[in-house]
Amino acid sequence: MRFRMLGPLEIEDSGRPIEIKAAKQRTVLAVLLLQANRPVDADQLVEQVWGQSPPPSARTSLQAYVYRLRNALRSVAPCGVELRTRPPGYLLAVPEARDLDVFERSAAEGNVALESGDPEGATRSYRAALGLWRGPLLADVDGEWVHLERRRLEEVRLTVLEQCLEAELALGRHRPLVPELEQLVRAHPFREALWAKLMLALWRSGRQADALAAYSRVRASLVEELGIEPGEELERLHRAILSGTADERPAVRRAVPALLPPDLADFTGREEHVRRVVGLLAPASGAEENRPRAVVVSAITGMGGVGKTSLAVHAAHRVRPWFPDCQMYVNLRGADE
Repeated sequence: MRFRMLGPLEIEDSGRPIEIKAAKQRTVLAVLLLQANRPVDADQLVEQVWGQSPPPSARTSLQAYVYRLRNALRSVAPCGVELRTRPPGYLLAVPEARDLDVFERSAAEGNVALESGDPEGATRSYRAALGLWRGPLLADVDGEWVHLERRRLEEVRLTVLEQCLEAELALGRHRPLVPELEQLVRAHPFREALWAKLMLALWRSGRQADALAAYSRVRASLVEELGIEPGEELERLHRAILSGTADERPAVRRAVPALLPPDLADFTGREEHVRRVVGLLAPASGAEENRPRAVVVSAITGMGGVGKTSLAVHAAHRVRPWFPDCQMYVNLRGADE
């Protein structure tokens, strides 16, 4: 059995589609798939399906949805797919049946190849990973958590795409990449890494004027829409193209994952908690010699709904300057067995 999540939700068993038509039932399945092989609290499922004000019959309806899902999946039980009751909720056992798993594995293989100096192998793995996407994650499923995961995994997809483009540029494939890059910067006009790759591809194709025009386009967009100037990397590339000294074959450099969810613009209170977390990770002096050398693990505990995740994300944004190489976010809700 295969669960296709990278686009509209599709289920297939030996080439035969398995239909799950009811919208709320599909939401239950989607949440269980996002937490595959981990228990999901029934209250969490109720909240994802009905929101903050579920009807009195929500628990009974959830049990009915789970019963129907079990019936739909029963034919593939010998393959290891099983929807189990795991108090206080449910667990969907899915052994390597999600296209999301294949995407993550192929992307990881691409990372290994890129780090070992094999851009050809990296490109193959990255393109295989990217080819699995048919649209936004679970495009036809609603739910707050689904929307959050959709945004997070879109950022992951774009990071993998940027790494793939970096590898292909290192292989000298600048001319065929120009049309793809033009399409990408139209879809993501504020993503400076894509503009830099477009400028470099144009420069290497002997189109210096077009490369400079691309810089003018992105600068105008950033200034007019956001009121900011392009970043240092884009400025440096612009100067190099102007002087005709842009590196023809720069070393392959991985895109930096920056996967934190957006910070709350109106975050207030909990200053003491924020100060303690920030102090553990990045001392107030900011001096390099004062930074901790060992990995610091900070745990925030408390009852559900008190704002632990918001506090953690807010603190993470505060210390971002001290961790320029990578900022990751992993949703562990339900991983408490």
